[in-house]
Amino acid sequence: MLVNGQQCDTVSLLDRGLQYGDGLFETIAVIGHEMPLWQRHYARLSSGCKRLAIEVPQEQQIRDEIQQEIFHHGEQSGRCVVKLIVTRGAAGNGYFPAEGDTQRIVILRQSAGFDHHDREHGIDIHLCETCLASGSPLAGIKHLNRLEQVLAAREAESNNCREAVVCDSEGFVVEGVMSNIFWITGSEMFTPLLDGSGVAGVMREEVIAQAAVLGISCREVRVTPGELSGANAIFLTNAVNGIVPVRRLAGREYSLDAISHDLLETINRKLMKHEA
Repeated sequence: MLVNGQQCDTVSLLDRGLQYGDGLFETIAVIGHEMPLWQRHYARLSSGCKRLAIEVPQEQQIRDEIQQEIFHHGEQSGRCVVKLIVTRGAAGNGYFPAEGDTQRIVILRQSAGFDHHDREHGIDIHLCETCLASGSPLAGIKHLNRLEQVLAAREAESNNCREAVVCDSEGFVVEGVMSNIFWITGSEMFTPLLDGSGVAGVMREEVIAQAAVLGISCREVRVTPGELSGANAIFLTNAVNGIVPVRRLAGREYSLDAISHDLLETINRKLMKHEA
C-alpha cells in the first residue's frame, strides 16, 4: 500500500476519511500496465473533489504512484485492481474541516468479481428492500460513505446472490450494489437517471458512448422494479467486470441473446480483454 507515495501499511486515526467518510475513491482495472478507463476515472475523481472542496490531486502524480505500486507487487504483466482513495486529510475540528494536506492512498489487490462463466451465462440477482436516500447532494460521486451498499450487500448475500437491484426511497430503480444497471426493451436500451442518488459509473459512461457508436440509443429514465419485468434483457456494468448479463430477477428469466453482441465484444473483449 502507498500513502502519499510512500510504502506504508497505516494511516492516521485522525484522517477525516476514516472519521467521517470525508473523501472519494476509484476502483480501477489494470490490464498489463494499462488502465483502460483511466481518463474517465480521473475526470470523476476531479469532479468529486471539486464538489467536496477537496484539492484535486495532480494526474501525473497519481498515475506514477499507481505504477509504482503495480511494479512493487510485480503485477505489470497481469490483471489486477487498484483502489485509489483521496481524503481531506486530518485537519479540522469535528465536522468542520480546515485547510490541510490531502491524503492519497493506493491499494493493489488481485482481480476478483465475476468470471467468464458469469459473463457467458448470466447471474441471478436479488431485488433489495434496502434503499438509497433520495435527493442526496452527493448523487453521482463515489464518496467514501458506503453504508447503504454494505447493508444492501448483506441483504443480497442472505438471499444467495452476489448482486442486487437497489432502489431509492421513492421506489425508483437506481443501480446495483456495486454496479450500474441497463435493460433492453425492443430495440432501445435504458438506464436509470442518477440525479438524486447512486454512482455515475465510469463503465456506465463507456457503455453509453460505445452504444452510440454502434447506433444503439440509450435513454436515462425513472422506472419502478415492476417495470423491469417488461424488459427483454438486463445487464450490469462496472469498471472491473465490464458487462455481466442478468439471468434472473424476482422470479423472471431474461434473455441473454437480446444484448448486442457487438457491444459485448467491444466492452468485454476489446476494452477489458476478458477471455472469449
